[in-house]
Amino acid sequence: MASIANATAPLWAAVLAVAFLRDEPLTLQKSLGLALGFTGIVSPRRPRLGRAPFRRSARP
Repeated sequence: MASIANATAPLWAAVLAVAFLRDEPLTLQKSLGLALGFTGIVSPRRPRLGRAPFRRSARP
């Protein structure tokens, strides 16, 4: 989970740059890049279609 949270850092930097810097307007290319980056971070957490979802074992 920590590596997934760490992978969001560039996305947050882009969002904050658009929000606080006047020289960084949100363009279509930047929007698509943010969406693609978010998809790349979320996709490993989705269970595969047709397979049982990942479950943790009850081992201590």
